[in-house]
Amino acid sequence: MILAFAAALLASLGVTLLVIREAVRRRLLIDAPNERSSHAIPKPRGGGLGVVSGLGVGLVIAVFAAHTFEPAALVLLTCGLVCALIGLWDDVRGLAVGPRLAAEVALAAGLVFVTGPLIRMPLPPPLNFPLGVFDFVFPVIWLVGVTNFFNFMDGIDGLAAGQAAAVCLAVLASGWSSDSFVLAALLLASLLGFLRFNWWPSRIFLGDVGSLPVGFLLAGLPLLAPAADRPRAVLVTAISLTLFLLDPIQTLWRRFRRGAPLGQSHREHVYQQFLRPGDPHGAVAFALVGAGLVLSTVGSLVYQRPDLAWPGILVAALAFSVEYYLGRVRVRS
Repeated sequence: MILAFAAALLASLGVTLLVIREAVRRRLLIDAPNERSSHAIPKPRGGGLGVVSGLGVGLVIAVFAAHTFEPAALVLLTCGLVCALIGLWDDVRGLAVGPRLAAEVALAAGLVFVTGPLIRMPLPPPLNFPLGVFDFVFPVIWLVGVTNFFNFMDGIDGLAAGQAAAVCLAVLASGWSSDSFVLAALLLASLLGFLRFNWWPSRIFLGDVGSLPVGFLLAGLPLLAPAADRPRAVLVTAISLTLFLLDPIQTLWRRFRRGAPLGQSHREHVYQQFLRPGDPHGAVAFALVGAGLVLSTVGSLVYQRPDLAWPGILVAALAFSVEYYLGRVRVRS
């Protein structure tokens, strides 16, 4: 496993550096600043190619080291690869929201068909009621929602990759299945390799080729848990991703209430309110990723100690409330 981790890390480093050089030399995958951007100068995107390559190399080494993946894990990986291809198409040529969303729903439905449904609401008693006829629909919504929310939140140097690394640590600490442990470890290694070039001041961004598969994989990992433990595993991931879930939800709700186009680029996410275009990202990214690490620790504790579920949810809600309050203060200043 150590060899596979190292291989994933080195492959991610190498491919990300190659993408940087080729993107700059050939003027490909260049992200020009727009009204949504937090950067002020054009930079290459497509760093997700490094993450996906690192994960692929690590998986090959893991298989040669005699790790056998269950069918559900293989389907999750396949769906992640398709998400990467969709993201690459979007990065290079652009892709309408409708076809992309339809593809994501199809991938999510295929994965849930293989893993099995989510039997109960992923909340502690008394809200852990059976999902009944929604036991298939709920995890599909979960997968598609997390995938797109993660994409929305990929807006400042190091934030998305750092948060994803924090979630991987929560999965490793929880250990709900051997496949999820291996995948989380290799994804963590790949993200660390990419972060070498993505932390502020960044030289490259994830791009959709990275944010879509990483978001889908993070949402899919808890579905690899045994059926009885799956709701708790989803709750762990939700707590770990609190800032990445509640920020887009409240932003979309606020825009919906005033009739603003939901698909239009904007700078209304809470994390964006801490920065103006061209401002240094380091301190903000460090604080938010640090909060993500704390929430990931809380999530893993909740998995081991279900009696701590409600306190864990309270901590998560408080963390977002503090972020939201500070963001509003920053806007008014």
